[in-house]
Amino acid sequence: MRFARPAIIPILFLLIAAAPPQDPEELKQQALSEDFGVSKAALKALVAKGASARPMVREVVKELLARDKAKVNENAALLADAAKYRELDQKLAAQRKIALDNIAVLERDKTVKEAAENHRLLQELWKENAAPLRNSIFEAMRRRPELLTIWRQTPAPAGENPFPPAEEVKLIPLAEKALGMTLAAANGLAAANERNVPADLPKRNLWFYRMCRQVEAYNAGFENLLDKEEFLNVRLTNAYREVLGILPLEIDARLIQAARRHSKEMSDLKYFDHRSPNPSELDFERRYLNAGYKDLGSENIAHGIPGGEMAFKVWFESPGHHVNMLRPGNNSIGVGRWKVYWTANFGNGPRLMLSSESQRGAVAVKGEILKPDAPHVEKEGRQGLPGLPAELFDK
Repeated sequence: MRFARPAIIPILFLLIAAAPPQDPEELKQQALSEDFGVSKAALKALVAKGASARPMVREVVKELLARDKAKVNENAALLADAAKYRELDQKLAAQRKIALDNIAVLERDKTVKEAAENHRLLQELWKENAAPLRNSIFEAMRRRPELLTIWRQTPAPAGENPFPPAEEVKLIPLAEKALGMTLAAANGLAAANERNVPADLPKRNLWFYRMCRQVEAYNAGFENLLDKEEFLNVRLTNAYREVLGILPLEIDARLIQAARRHSKEMSDLKYFDHRSPNPSELDFERRYLNAGYKDLGSENIAHGIPGGEMAFKVWFESPGHHVNMLRPGNNSIGVGRWKVYWTANFGNGPRLMLSSESQRGAVAVKGEILKPDAPHVEKEGRQGLPGLPAELFDK
């Protein structure tokens, strides 16, 4: 059996965050990571080791300061062509409108093919957007004072000072010009939430990019609750929402259980429908409530699908399912696969990501916890879908 005992389990108990390693060499490698969050946690753990780790701390901090300075200079040089990025912002906004207008009248064949082409164009435009460059500058400047404090508090050979105050002061106007705002204003976007959306387009794109990365980081904590194909399906759905300018969905453990239970029941009872023959699980509203989720949304199901990418493609090609993946009012998602049966549940409750830890701790999954099914092996994979080139959907 794949069920644990019946329970009401707080979501925080299901999420096991990976603590930084304790080996100094491993901490060093993580502290030098390009991921600012990973780097910060590892550096903090390295500093906590005290005097024995100081030479390594100094080496790491020196490299981070030099690397961040080079990154600020490099990205500022790229962003110097303000007219280019202003034009890209306008093109992106216009293409998003074209895509959303098409989705509003979506039907099979022609409009779905247009949606696929719009998806491709939006991916290219979003990759060229200034937001990632500006975010990198902001993150480098935000952590710089702390890194400089650590650097100046650790013993140094006489005369060694590659980061003199006069040079550091020059970085600030360079960074602010590239950001298009003061560091103080950028700091107001640091903790992106749904209440501090800027009106200015470049600032809004930076806010939106940061919000997407926050959802991505939050969702990474749920990876152990999903199999790799379920997680891939979530990633593809959120990547599509992101290029359209729609905030991504946060993973919710309650919706994972509602979805997985429905997929398993469809597989076990050999039916394929949103409505269950079991009265207590009759519709997705009851299944949500049975798992502890009270805010409704929408549901997608699929059958005969071996993997998460194919499930995304199938739902992309079906107008109703396509729209379900993109509803702006939905904030949460849970995907559950059982053999070749798939369910995606979308919820419109408040974002737990933006709640306090105590508020998240009070949220619980109701009922039995169904673990992921064993991976399905397809003897002969499907050969794709008309109008949807495989290259549009990068893994």
